[in-house]
Amino acid sequence: MFGLDNLINLLFDSAKENLSRNARIIWLLKQLHLDPDHPPEDFTGVYQYALVEYGVGKPRPVLEIFRQTEIQQLFRSALEQNNPGMLLQKGEAFLAEHPLQTELQANNIDVRREFFQFAVIFIEVAKRTRTPAEILTNQKLSSLHRQIGSLQERLNRLPTLEGMRTEIARLAAQTTPALPGADSSAEQCQALALAEQMRGWFETLGYRFESYEVWATNYFEWIINISVWRSRYIRILVRGVDGEVGLADVQALQQSVNNQQTDEGWLVTARRIARVAREQVAKPENEHLGCYTFDELLDQDADFSGYLGWLEQEIEQRGIDQKYVPLACIKEEIDPVTRQRLGISRYEQQDGWIDGYIDLWLADPAKEHISILGEFGTGKTWFALHYAWQVLQDYRKAQQRGIERPRLPLVIPLRDYAKAISVESLFSEFFFRKHEIPIPGYSAFEQLNRMGKLLLIFDGFDEMAARVNRQQMINNFWELAKVVVPGAKVILTCRTEHFPEAKEGRALLNAELQASTRDLTGETPQFEVLELEKFNDEQIRQVLSFQAQPATVEQIMGNAQLLDLARRPVLTELILEALPDIEAGKPVDMSRVYLYAVRHKMERDIKAERTFTSMADKLYFLCELSWEMLSTDRMSINYREFPDRLRKLFGAVVEEEKDLDHWHYDMMGQTMLIRNAEGDYTPAHRSLLEFFVAYKLAAELGLLADDFAEIANPSYFTESADLSLTFGKMPLSKAVCDLILPMLAPKAKMRQKLLEIVLKTKQKAVSAVNFTGGNAVTLLLKIDPLALSRQDLSQTVILGADFTHAYLPNVSLVESDLTYSSFANSFDSIQAVAYSPDGRIFAAGDRNGSTRLWDIQSQKEIAILHRYFEHDSHRSWIRNLVFTHNGQKLITSCRKVIDIWDVNKHIRLKTLTGNSSQISSLVVNADDSLIVSGSSSPEPVIKVWDLETGQCLKTLRGHSDSVRTIAILSTGEKIISGGASKDCSIKVWDIQSGECLQTLVGHTDSVRSVVIAPNQRTVFSSSFDKAIKV
Repeated sequence: MFGLDNLINLLFDSAKENLSRNARIIWLLKQLHLDPDHPPEDFTGVYQYALVEYGVGKPRPVLEIFRQTEIQQLFRSALEQNNPGMLLQKGEAFLAEHPLQTELQANNIDVRREFFQFAVIFIEVAKRTRTPAEILTNQKLSSLHRQIGSLQERLNRLPTLEGMRTEIARLAAQTTPALPGADSSAEQCQALALAEQMRGWFETLGYRFESYEVWATNYFEWIINISVWRSRYIRILVRGVDGEVGLADVQALQQSVNNQQTDEGWLVTARRIARVAREQVAKPENEHLGCYTFDELLDQDADFSGYLGWLEQEIEQRGIDQKYVPLACIKEEIDPVTRQRLGISRYEQQDGWIDGYIDLWLADPAKEHISILGEFGTGKTWFALHYAWQVLQDYRKAQQRGIERPRLPLVIPLRDYAKAISVESLFSEFFFRKHEIPIPGYSAFEQLNRMGKLLLIFDGFDEMAARVNRQQMINNFWELAKVVVPGAKVILTCRTEHFPEAKEGRALLNAELQASTRDLTGETPQFEVLELEKFNDEQIRQVLSFQAQPATVEQIMGNAQLLDLARRPVLTELILEALPDIEAGKPVDMSRVYLYAVRHKMERDIKAERTFTSMADKLYFLCELSWEMLSTDRMSINYREFPDRLRKLFGAVVEEEKDLDHWHYDMMGQTMLIRNAEGDYTPAHRSLLEFFVAYKLAAELGLLADDFAEIANPSYFTESADLSLTFGKMPLSKAVCDLILPMLAPKAKMRQKLLEIVLKTKQKAVSAVNFTGGNAVTLLLKIDPLALSRQDLSQTVILGADFTHAYLPNVSLVESDLTYSSFANSFDSIQAVAYSPDGRIFAAGDRNGSTRLWDIQSQKEIAILHRYFEHDSHRSWIRNLVFTHNGQKLITSCRKVIDIWDVNKHIRLKTLTGNSSQISSLVVNADDSLIVSGSSSPEPVIKVWDLETGQCLKTLRGHSDSVRTIAILSTGEKIISGGASKDCSIKVWDIQSGECLQTLVGHTDSVRSVVIAPNQRTVFSSSFDKAIKV
């Protein structure tokens, strides 16, 4: 039929194997006389076009499926009858009985999956032929190809055939008619979408389907069997209706139940049910009938009411429903091709804050995942619960009205789960243990997720991210990403510090790191990233007004230090707690705000009731409890475990059972610990936990400043402290480091103590000291970048230290173990620098032949361009750098060669050779078509190069010494050049003829620079003779 053998042979043309996939597709379409820019309209053209898009890269046996006459006729009928549903119904039935099924299965090829993939492409191509002509004229192959690629990607990431059926149903239900041909209404496709979702759900639940099927324009019927006991089943007639269910539908259901003699009858719609229909099925004589929206049908087996009650209680207890203040966010705009940052979008009040952006993301069917990053205390959990609350209100309203519901928000606090997890065990714990949600199993969750019924909010990825093992962090991320399938919507919150380099963070979240994707099957999802902004003044005023009197609000607003701290939402409550100490004139910094607030909270706890423990006891207990949680990644401890902790920490003091009971009661009464219904205690905020850990570590070092030490019992912390098991167990996190620094004793004492700790690691095994030396070095250098100067640190163990801002004059690190430590990027002497025309990129060339590129806004190095000469150990200065005027290319000179680099891809495009002397000057003309170079003695010439081809067009001779400087008129007609000390002249050249038009003399030493005035008639020159001439 229509030359399919020839088409398949073309797909395997070995001469075209070196072409890219896109290039091969275009070549094939042109061989078939199909216009790549416009999909064909007839069946033959649609089938061929789809087979080209599908077939490139597929093994030949798979393509045999689509050579079968029956398969071709099936697709023709689906096209002509505008009924994509028959592709699912009849296609599967045909393949199940065909010998190809067995043959291909033996080669590990899933025939039905391949059939579904081709069907999706066929439907999409066919849909484009029905696009109105005025839109179709703008349809290019690139957009159609991208859409097809996106659809293939979505199918590749679906693990089950039920999921693929759901995806095809979603495609068929879209507003654009699925197939050209007959005048069939769009409602049929809507009925098909409901049918396929219901089939996927019933198959997930293990229901059996009888052979009975009825398909009509606006309804369908099946009979399913549900097991009730051993081999006993009840038979249920299911009638799915497109649109509103009315009384006539109930009567039709009753008639079908009677005709088929089933035990029950279910009437299901995706939309709404008339009141009279509900009243009819509620009558006693109709107790065997049920009338449901599809959401209500799902409720029968997946009841989330208990979880939703918990979520509402959690939000109301935190006051988020009453006291939430909207947050702003930023989003880096990235070039999809070059991956370079183009700019930053800010979403503030006029955009509806971050809520407005997430609303748009949620409504966009092409978007599946978004990560929300922020520094500690900037409101990530606050926003996650607030947005879940907003979605929940819409869900409740739709539930009450009996209409199709929006997604159900599931907030999963990752602090409650172990660091190394499988996503299946996480959800099993979430559904079955924590919230006791009656759901049939993990497969039921997967199907709900694919059907677009859930909004998954993973809160606090940083609380399960590995601290040392970067790969473990990546693995954890991609374990969670398994739920990002077609139909899903997933939000993840995380501290910014876990993606310390913005570029690497994007690379992970955009699936660009090979290490992050190497174990994935199919295509990887593309993720968006937002970053929360800190509070502005008006937001601070608003959140304070919920908690304090106007006079207090104005007092804080008038204090610059407090205002700066209050930009983190978490600190506003603590500032109010700490206000009496601040008013008394005590020092103010972030750690001291925590100190004052914590002390006031504990004093209030002590005054509230008779207590058996002192403030020092409470503080020590909270420090040790926080350390246990942070160091073991176990963010909650049950009240039953408190007695064991008290015995371990306080020993003889609680030997008597009555004393233990009193202490147990006291410690559980801490207002800084929150207890849930199961008796699990967690810190009120993670930053409180980090404050107590920082306090513990500073106390064990013996370096607490006096105002911090006065509330502690020093013997608790220093009697048996093994620093390698606490201070050195793991690298200091950014939050703990920021909190510990203000707690430390005066600089001289601190420096001496920390240096002693580092020096004690000399010649020690890593296992004996762990990160002790590295953490000590990090603290030293945070206080003073010169703290290590003139120190002999040879043979020390300095793991994970931060040297990025250190100055290390006369420091010996010979044979030191610096594993995991980070250093600032260093480079050699600089000879040439340049800015890109848009001011985004700064380039610098050094004497080792390297050119480094920096992003000006982030101040991060983005690339290193290396120029080296084989078999030559001499240094290779980068003498000249110049960007093209469009900023897309960078021209560099090194010795006698010129390199042209792609600024975005960071690759060398061409190398221009032909100079016999070192290149001393370089310039690009105004339209970026020519490069003009000047060389030094002994052959001082000017060469004109074609920038695109790299061909030398002209060589201009006339200078008697090195050509130190060159300029080109903006009109491109003339070149101005200046010579070195044996020449001292300025020459004017005709760029077309290469003729020297004029020689200007007057300087008595080397001409260092020439500049052409905007009027293009005046030249300014400077020289070593200390003169500027016009």
